[in-house]
Amino acid sequence: MKGAEATIVALATPPGRSALGTVRLSGPRCRELARLLLGTELEPRRATTRAFLRKGVIVDRVVATYWAGPSTPTGEDLLELVAHGSPEILREIVEAALEAGARAAAPGEFTRRAYVNGRLDLAQARAVGDLIAARGASARASALKRLEGGLSESLDEVRAPILELLAALEVRLDHPEEDIASLAAAEVDLALSDAGARLTRMASGYARGRSRREGARVGLFGSPNAGKSSLLNALLGRKRAITAPEPGTTRDLLEEQADIGGECVTLIDTAGL
Repeated sequence: MKGAEATIVALATPPGRSALGTVRLSGPRCRELARLLLGTELEPRRATTRAFLRKGVIVDRVVATYWAGPSTPTGEDLLELVAHGSPEILREIVEAALEAGARAAAPGEFTRRAYVNGRLDLAQARAVGDLIAARGASARASALKRLEGGLSESLDEVRAPILELLAALEVRLDHPEEDIASLAAAEVDLALSDAGARLTRMASGYARGRSRREGARVGLFGSPNAGKSSLLNALLGRKRAITAPEPGTTRDLLEEQADIGGECVTLIDTAGL
C-alpha cells in the first residue's frame, strides 16, 4: 500500500540507547497488525503489556496502546508500542511491522496526515517542527501557543470581517433587483483599515518570532582586557573562556549558547579591538 491508505511505521523517539523507546504506527491496518505482532486483540484507549513477537520469537515485552480513528492525533487508527530503549529491540519491532505489511513513514508524514485529516491546520502543522526544534523557554512557549491554535485564531479574527464584507458585496452584485441598500464607503474603509492594522501588527512580530525560534547572536566587543571573556563566563555560569591579566588571551571567535531570561542566545567572545 503506497498512498494515504497505507499503514505507516516509524521510531517516535530519538535513536540511541535509553530506558524506553516508542514505535508508532498509523493507518487502517493498525488493529490487524497489533493482532499479528502481539497475538492478541487490543482494547481501544487502554495500555496493555504484551510480548512482542517476530517470527514466533519474543523480541521484548512492550506497553501497547491502540486508538481508533478519527479521534487520534493523525485522524486515523493509531498504535504505539513502548519498549526498552535498545536500538536492536526497536529495530526488530520496526522491521517486524514492515514484514507484516506496514510501510516506513516518510519524514513528517505523521504530521502531514494530521493536516490532511483535519486534525491540524497549516499553521499548527508548521508549529510542530518549531516546537521540536525550540531552544529556550520563550521559543517553546511561542511554538506551543501556535500549536494550540493561537495564530489560527488571530487569522480567523482577521478573515471573518473580510468574508462578511465580501458576502455583502456579492449579494448586491448577484441580486441587483433586490431592494438592498448600497454599502457605505466609510463602512468598507473601516472594515479594511481594521483588517490591515491587524495584519500589520501580526507581520511586525515576525522578526521577534524568528529571533525566538532561531536564537539571537550577540557579539561581545571591546578593548583588550575590558572583561569580555569574564562576561562570557559570568553569563554562562561556568568557565568557558580563558582569562588572564595579560592582553591578547582571546585570539579567535568563541561561540557558546546560553539561556538568558528564557531566550536562547549565542554569545560570541571576540579578540580585543
